[in-house]
Amino acid sequence: MSQASPGPEGSWAAQVHRPLGTSSVVVHFTPQGQAFLLSGGSGRWWRDRPGRFRFSVAEAMVNQAGGFSGWVRIEQEAVLEPDQFTSQGTSSVHGEDGALAYDAEVTIVARRAA
Repeated sequence: MSQASPGPEGSWAAQVHRPLGTSSVVVHFTPQGQAFLLSGGSGRWWRDRPGRFRFSVAEAMVNQAGGFSGWVRIEQEAVLEPDQFTSQGTSSVHGEDGALAYDAEVTIVARRAA
């Protein structure tokens, strides 16, 4: 009987590369398939095939006054190595009214957090 390949469970320090720049985030994947951005945002992850997984996260956007200004739907396809994953996908930015403002191609490089 073969053992399932390790999944992304745990915390990851990630560099998120967007068209307008790069930012750092910490993402956490639970064994039950939940995904969390420690800065705020949650969603799900699932295995795609051995060594690969997908995740989808919704994150609120806050304006300068501290109010809700919209949200982002993050969809990523990842290649998993023991201590790193790289992923590509689309972030769909929605305004306060829920209307799609634009889509952006995003790449993530993440390392397991200590």
